[in-house]
Order: sequence, then C-alpha cells, then structure tokens
Amino acid sequence: IEYSGDWKLLHYEARRFFAPIGISAFVKDGSVQVFGLNDRPDEISGTLVIRRMSFQGDTLEESYRGNASCPGDGAVLFWSAELPEESERNRSFLDVRWEPDGAEAVERSMLFAKPLDCYFEPAKIKLEAGEAPGEYLISCEAPAFFVSLESPVAGRFSDAGFTLLPGQVRGLSFIPSRDNDTSKPPEIADILIRDLRATY
Repeated sequence: IEYSGDWKLLHYEARRFFAPIGISAFVKDGSVQVFGLNDRPDEISGTLVIRRMSFQGDTLEESYRGNASCPGDGAVLFWSAELPEESERNRSFLDVRWEPDGAEAVERSMLFAKPLDCYFEPAKIKLEAGEAPGEYLISCEAPAFFVSLESPVAGRFSDAGFTLLPGQVRGLSFIPSRDNDTSKPPEIADILIRDLRATY
C-alpha cells in the first residue's frame, strides 16, 4: 500500500481480476479477443455490448450487442475480430460492458496501441459531492483511463484504475484508514485526480 494507507492501482486491478465474474480483452495473433470469465458454479448470461470508441467519446462502431453466456467455473470466447486499420489504432479504443443477470455489471476497456502513441483528449474530470459525507460523484468530458484519486486524509477510495466515459456519472466513497482518528472526509478541493492522459 501507499504510505498514506491508500491502495496502489495494482491493488484495485487485482480485486477486479480476482472477482468471480469478469471480462478479459486482449490481442492475440493479430485479432482482438474478448472472453467472459465465471468462477461461480452456475452458468450466467446477460447483455454484452462491445464498441469501438474515439478518444473524444464518440461511438465509431458497435461491434456487438446481444446476449452472452458463460458456463459455471469456466471461460468462453465471447467475440473476436481483426484489429482496426493501423491508422485507427492510436485514435480509438475498445469498450466492453457485460451485464450478467443477477450480478453487477463488469466493464473493460482496451487500447489498440501503446499509450504514448495514442491521441488522448484532456478528460476534464469533474468531482462533486454525493448525498452523504464521504461520497462523491465523478464525471468527465472525454474518455479517461486509469482514473485515480488521492486524498490528504489517511484512507482510500472505493475504486480506482477504472475507465470513465462521457455521459457516465460514477459514485465513489472514501474509506478512512483504521488509525485515522478524524471522521471528516476530504474536501473536494483537497482531492487530487489523475488519469493516464494527465501523467505525460
């Protein structure tokens, strides 16, 4: 963990890839492959949406929309396609969302090119107060990747390392560390927000 008590980004990622239901998207032998993962004993199914999006947040192509099922204790190939044209790989990305019945939706985004080669737009991330103390609402104007929040108050946020898309409003909560003797959550002005585009 960080000195402040916050989780490192890899900690959040580990929680995602050890979750009982997940999605994996990667490139193999020149094709993009999307797998569904299910560690539960019973088969699960639900709506799967796969889109290729621009770094401005526009949907360039809806590659798939329909039902997808994954057997219990298994993994299955949901979808496969050739990589986009080389000229499009650093200007777009893949967005995948699976909504299994009776379970929380899982999301995954995948870049077609190395991050330094991608034409990211400034995300212009906005953070607002939620309904209760320690709750926040985060949104953006352009896709933001590996979003993280840092607080001067000892503790961690409920999620980080996620992709945030325009039109989404994501709820986050602050979890104080055990040795934090203050019940006051961090002020919005004191929270530092980072994403991949802002790191270089």
